[in-house]
Amino acid sequence: AVVDTLNRKYGDKEILSLTLHRRLRAKHDTSTIKSTREMLDDFECVCKQLENLGENTNTKEIETDLYEKLPDWMMKDVMTQRAIAEQWSANTLRRAVETLLKIEENSEMIKRLNLANDNTRLSRRNPPNHHVANAAPARHDTRCAFCDDNHRSEECQVAATKPDRTNIAKEKRLCLRCLKPGHSYRFCRSTAKCDNCQNRHHTAICKGRSRHLPQNQAAGQFSAVNTNTQDASTYSSSSKSRPGTMYTAEVKISNAANRNISRTTVAFCDSGSTFSYINAELATSMNLPTVGSINLSLSTFGSTTPLTKKYDVKRLILHLKNGKTLEMDILSTDTVVGPMITAQIPTNWRNYTGSLEPHFAEAEPKILIGADHLDAVIPPANMFPINDTLCIIDSEVGPIVRVAETASDSVAARAITAFAVTQEDWTPNLWDLEAIGITDKPANNVEEVQRIFNETYRKDDTGRAVVSWPFHDLTGIKPDIGLCKKR
Repeated sequence: AVVDTLNRKYGDKEILSLTLHRRLRAKHDTSTIKSTREMLDDFECVCKQLENLGENTNTKEIETDLYEKLPDWMMKDVMTQRAIAEQWSANTLRRAVETLLKIEENSEMIKRLNLANDNTRLSRRNPPNHHVANAAPARHDTRCAFCDDNHRSEECQVAATKPDRTNIAKEKRLCLRCLKPGHSYRFCRSTAKCDNCQNRHHTAICKGRSRHLPQNQAAGQFSAVNTNTQDASTYSSSSKSRPGTMYTAEVKISNAANRNISRTTVAFCDSGSTFSYINAELATSMNLPTVGSINLSLSTFGSTTPLTKKYDVKRLILHLKNGKTLEMDILSTDTVVGPMITAQIPTNWRNYTGSLEPHFAEAEPKILIGADHLDAVIPPANMFPINDTLCIIDSEVGPIVRVAETASDSVAARAITAFAVTQEDWTPNLWDLEAIGITDKPANNVEEVQRIFNETYRKDDTGRAVVSWPFHDLTGIKPDIGLCKKR
C-alpha cells in the first residue's frame, strides 16, 4: 500500500499535469493590483512547470483559463489590444497582461511617490488669493482645474507645461477658454482674456511664459516625458538609505552625418549593460548612418543555450553641456527598455534658492547609455545631495536625479523581481521558482521498488517497520551548494 501510494503521487506524469491544470483554473482574488500580480506570477509559474513536462501552453485552453482570472478593470484594455492585433494567442495574451499590469504598478508607484511629500508641499504653498466678487469666475477660482488642489490653475506645478495642461483639459472635457466643464470653447460666454498675450484663451494654457510659473522653469520642458498620472511632482522620505539607481535624463541627439537632423528623447544610463542601444524606429526616423554590424551572444535567465543576434551599429552625436558633443557608435534594437519611472528637474537647478522637488513621470527611454560610453556622460564624484532621499548627478548631458532606496526597495526585497513579493510570502514563491527549469522525470519502476521493499522490509526492536530505498544519482542536475543550503 505504501509503494502504491508513493507511485500514484509521484510517478504518474498525467496526475501531475492534471494537478497543474486544476491550479490554473483555481479562483484567485484580483481585487487589487497586488493580488492580480500574485495571480499572474502563479499562473506563469504553473505554465513553466507544464512546459517542463513537455506540454504546449500556447493553447485555447490556457488562454481561456487566463481570461477567467482577469479583473474587470483590465479586461477592456485586453480586448482593445486583441481587436487591433494581427495575430492573437495564449502567449500573446500573457504578454499583454504582463505589460498592462506593469503599467498599473508603475502608475501606483508614481502616486505613492507624489503623495509622500504632500504635507511638505502644502506648507510651502502661497496662501490663496482673495478676489473681488465681480471677478470672472473662470479666472479666479482657487480650485485648480488640473489637479483639483487649492491653488490657481496658472500656478499648478503638477501640470507645469502647456502640453500637460492641454492634455488634462481634454481628458476632463474642459473648455480651453475658461477651464470649466459642460461646454466647448466655441460656445463659451466668458469674456476673460489671457493675462500674457491678451488672446481669448485661459492664461494657464498660454504657450508663452506664464507670469505665474517660476522664472527658472520654461514652458514646454520635459516634453519627451509622458505623464500618466494627474499628480506627478514630488517625493520625500525619512529613509537615510544610500542613493538608488534611477538614471534618466532628457537628452538631445543628432545625426552624425547631418547635424541638422536632431531629436530630444529620454536616455537611461545603465552601467550593467556592456553596450549602448537606440530604438530602431528613432534611428530610422533620424536616418542615422550605419557604420557596421555586430553579432552578440546573449544568455537569458533560465536558458542554457545562448541566443545569437545581429545588431546594426549606428553613429550619432550626443549633445553635452557647454556646447560639447560626444560621438557614439550605438546598437540599434526594436525595444531598448520598457516604460519606467523617471525623475526630472530643471537644467538650471543650481540657481534654485529653495528646496528642489523633482517631477516624477513615466516614460519609455529610447536610448540606453551603457558602460561603453557611461564614463564620458557621468564623471565620477559629481553627486550633490539635496535632502535625505534625493541627490543630483551633475552629468555631461544634464542633471540626473537619484532616489534613495527605502527598506522595501532594498536589494534583498528585490531578490526576485519577477514576483515582486513581500517579505512574508518569499518562501512559497522561492520554492515555486526552484521548480522551474528542473526536469525530474519520475521513473515508473514498480517491480524494482517492490523487490527492494520485500527484500529489505523488517521490524526493529520497538516494532517499527524499517525499509531501505535505492540511491538515485541525479546526474542531470548540477550540484549547487548554495541551493542545498537554502533547502
